[in-house]
Amino acid sequence: MFQLNKDIKNLFEKFPFGFSIWEREDNKMYAVYRNAMADKLMGTKREKMVGKEFEKCWPDSKESKKTAFRVLDEGTTHKVEESRFISKKKEGLFRFTLMKLDENMIGVVIEPLNRCIKINRDGTQCSNTSVLGNFCMSHALTQLKKTSLI
Repeated sequence: MFQLNKDIKNLFEKFPFGFSIWEREDNKMYAVYRNAMADKLMGTKREKMVGKEFEKCWPDSKESKKTAFRVLDEGTTHKVEESRFISKKKEGLFRFTLMKLDENMIGVVIEPLNRCIKINRDGTQCSNTSVLGNFCMSHALTQLKKTSLI
């Protein structure tokens, strides 16, 4: 199973949004990495997710798995602009971006929209986390390529 080197892990842990990596093996998708923010946003624990098959982690998200396979097969980036997530521990509104990292891996960026909605209702300017997310992802992919991991 894929493993990140320490420098790349440290970079991903500093992201101001959730980030996870999923790896395809045959007809299954496995969690290989989740940063702390992904766990905080989704109310999960990486120890219980990493190494597990997608359907064990997200049994109600069969369409998301199909989308992940489509991203891998077509090499496209897929953005879900607004998705409500409800679990026993958390509820929120998120933007999910799925992108192909290599032939069998996708990265998923999880951006909370709740803060933006709350800030906008308070009358203040909402920051564009999507631009920040794209910049951080671009930098991280550059670092991964330098280490020959992808």
